[in-house]
Amino acid sequence: MSSGEVPGLVSEHHALVAEYGRAQVRCSQMLLSQAGEITRLEAQLMQLQDQIMQLRIAVFLRDTAHAWNSARRAHNLGGYPAKQANGDVVVQEDAQVAWPEADLVICQVGCVSHGNYWRDGDICSRTYRQCVVVGDEHALNGVHSPVKQGN
Repeated sequence: MSSGEVPGLVSEHHALVAEYGRAQVRCSQMLLSQAGEITRLEAQLMQLQDQIMQLRIAVFLRDTAHAWNSARRAHNLGGYPAKQANGDVVVQEDAQVAWPEADLVICQVGCVSHGNYWRDGDICSRTYRQCVVVGDEHALNGVHSPVKQGN
């Protein structure tokens, strides 16, 4: 059977091919639009992640400045501030009791979190003593971060 025997077969074929072409153009346009939207959202995500990091740094700096100011005030008063279980701040009479805990926090931030910033081999360049983490991988287990991790 030839195309001339079925009336309208050629024109119907042309109409189907034309509609198929329009569908392909619409799909291509949608793909380009979605790719642009994905690029925009990825850029926005990077900006938001940068803002989150800046906020975490600001909180850490604020908390560190507060801790240093408290320590400085307590040192001037002859002790070191410590929080009791009920949240009240009291001054310890023996400042030597709390300094090792402060050293561990500095070690956690300066060395563990920032690629051994204070370490020179096994020696702490801040205290000129052996690093507290060397030989004791559990030394920082009791140290908690002041910045809570979000989802």
